[in-house]
Amino acid sequence: MKIKLLVLCCITFLLCGCWNYNELNQIAIVTALGIDKDKKENTYQISATISNAHGTQSNTKEGQSQTVIIEGKGHTISEALNDIDLQSPKEIYLGSLNVIIFSEDVAKEGVNKIADFLMREPESRKKFYLLVTQDEKASDVLQILSPLEALPSQNIASNILEATNYQAVVADINYSDFIRTLIEPGKQPVLSSIKITGDKKDGSKYSSLEQSKPAGAIKLSNLAIFKKDKLLGFANKKESQGINLIANEAKRITIETKCDNDYMVAELNHPHNTITVSLQNNKPVVKMSLTSKGNITEMGCNLDLRDPKTIDTITKKFEKDTADILKAGIHMAQKKYKSDIFGIGRKFQKSYPSYFHKHQNNWDDEIFSKLKIQVHVDLDLETKGSLEQSIRKEES
Repeated sequence: MKIKLLVLCCITFLLCGCWNYNELNQIAIVTALGIDKDKKENTYQISATISNAHGTQSNTKEGQSQTVIIEGKGHTISEALNDIDLQSPKEIYLGSLNVIIFSEDVAKEGVNKIADFLMREPESRKKFYLLVTQDEKASDVLQILSPLEALPSQNIASNILEATNYQAVVADINYSDFIRTLIEPGKQPVLSSIKITGDKKDGSKYSSLEQSKPAGAIKLSNLAIFKKDKLLGFANKKESQGINLIANEAKRITIETKCDNDYMVAELNHPHNTITVSLQNNKPVVKMSLTSKGNITEMGCNLDLRDPKTIDTITKKFEKDTADILKAGIHMAQKKYKSDIFGIGRKFQKSYPSYFHKHQNNWDDEIFSKLKIQVHVDLDLETKGSLEQSIRKEES
């Protein structure tokens, strides 16, 4: 009995209190990093968004910022972060990173050094999002405030999740996904991009949040196309949609198509694309087949939606336009950037390893860029008819 009581007391002492309260009180929690490059000095400029513990308390003085941005400079990532440490009264902690944003210049030079540092960083969770700016400094993006989220990094992360669920332009890609694509042969990486709309100077002021329409805002944009660790350029909206449909990254997509002098709209839910590869006479053949159920959500044309023949005609029209979206993404990847972002090479590696190994070194430029890719789309659209038809039916 005495032994049991002694063990119980020991467990009680272990569970009581917050053992690392002092440690938590001495760290500066970094939620986002912005990485820019000073070309003249050839140095990295890193902006660290730090959660302000005093700013998030309920008794905070009105107008006190909930985040603090500290900037550091150095020839290496380590030196730049050490520079930030010298300015912070608390130790910099990277274990709660939500977002890392590269400027376009940094991404074009290559992100291998940065990725390698983050891989070796023991505190990092490796699940943070990576993004590339378009025509903006990464530090400027992190300064834009949102009326809907307390932290800018939280605002960006929430935007990514929401846009991935309901749009087909953004890709939900974190650091681990990016590194896995870099390491494994046969596929090139992509990342989502981000830009600022409105006035970026006023958008960083808390007075902007007092307006019904903030002066500045951040907006997720089209996909950034890479070859290995270097940014090649950006896809447009249609091309980004095609890439995400091919990669099965689109959970839902809205397709618009013309009819008469107006438009009709269909929403595709959980579209699924299958890529099959084969060798015919030692020549690579690739087929893509996308299937999806969907609904006609908007009809601006004078069509009888009760007629099965009309639905069949409409479905074929949407199938053609969806196929055009896929082909736009394929053409961009093959002809403009020559970057196998679809992982077709990886499929040949698994099915025809000797063929892929023979062409691995020049796969993107010589093989992928010249592939003939067959595209097939099969849609199953439902409709409840138009409101006008329903009203006419009731009147009769």
